[in-house]
Amino acid sequence: MNHKFLAKSLILVFTAALIALSVKLLGFNTKQVLATGIFSISILGAILFWEFRLSFAFLGSSIMLLTGVATLERFILASSWEIIFFLLGMMILVAALKELGVFTWLLSRALILKNMTAKKFLIALTVSSALMACLIDEVSSIVFMIMIIFEMSDYFEIDPVP
Repeated sequence: MNHKFLAKSLILVFTAALIALSVKLLGFNTKQVLATGIFSISILGAILFWEFRLSFAFLGSSIMLLTGVATLERFILASSWEIIFFLLGMMILVAALKELGVFTWLLSRALILKNMTAKKFLIALTVSSALMACLIDEVSSIVFMIMIIFEMSDYFEIDPVP
């Protein structure tokens, strides 16, 4: 087994146990201690094992439901449905714009500008992202900018992941 993985796992277990024990000593009831422990494992697991962050989030939510710490009704009531539907709508809009070739067109317009360098392109991307965040919101701006970056990565046949 990888020593780095083992070290992260031990940090995760001991830190979550320490947090749960601290909460118990503060006089919290069993459900509160369990919820704090599960939440701590979910957050620390996502931080320590970044590539598995969604797994930790879903596993933590599932354990809370299975142990009765939270009910399905409570999960549904606590969900921000307006944000979920907004993001769903933005992703549908972005997919439609991609199918129409809007991002390809935007990229082609940027690439044919005279004296366009990588540095100038990055500055233009940053400024347009900031302006979009001001005009609509930061999440929509991020979704649009990611699509432009993916389109650019496809065009130049490079990996968008640093």
